[in-house]
Amino acid sequence: MSEADQLSLILHWEGACHLIFDLCLKMPKRARFSFVSRLEGGALELFSLLNIARYKRGEALRETLADADAQLAVLRALSRLAHGRQLISHGDFERLCGALDEAGRMLGGWI
Repeated sequence: MSEADQLSLILHWEGACHLIFDLCLKMPKRARFSFVSRLEGGALELFSLLNIARYKRGEALRETLADADAQLAVLRALSRLAHGRQLISHGDFERLCGALDEAGRMLGGWI
């Protein structure tokens, strides 16, 4: 994956982070210590992994990208669970799924 493509993924994920943070602000207080902290923390962790991966090579790069892919899978699962608990509206969930899917395709290209 070219450096420009890597940067595109990072910028896309930065936008997805803003979406996740905005959705978390809408969640009720009762979800703050469960879903909100995990979604926000997971989004930031993925953002960190993507930035770190830009500077890795070989096996270290493969491991970092595998960790990023696993983190993205966790975020997908948490999003589905939050939607199932009606903490995220259907429209917001669709937007979030679109952002997660696009990030997954871009990450898959890098892997």
